[in-house]
Amino acid sequence: MKSITPSELEKCLESGDSVRLLDVREEGEWAICSIPGGILRPLSRAEAWLAEEAQSAEPVVVYCHHGIRSARVCEALRHLGKENVRNLTGGIDAWRVDVNPSMPAY
Repeated sequence: MKSITPSELEKCLESGDSVRLLDVREEGEWAICSIPGGILRPLSRAEAWLAEEAQSAEPVVVYCHHGIRSARVCEALRHLGKENVRNLTGGIDAWRVDVNPSMPAY
């Protein structure tokens, strides 16, 4: 599985690289914290959006709380033919530790 570390993602975003950030956590988790520019796509409703996301030509980084749910979504997207998809290693929790320590933890 292809992955990206929080530091690598931060550099990518700072350099203006085009990347679609898919947050597959649930709405209650999203309300606590999120990565700027992230798009909420709850895993519980994946059947409603997965095929559409697989058609996007834009590179995608998928994240959740710790990287487990997002890894499953990455595999599902790859199974549907999307090649330019990466999992955020350690999820938003690692992002908080490595990039934005002021972000609320849960």
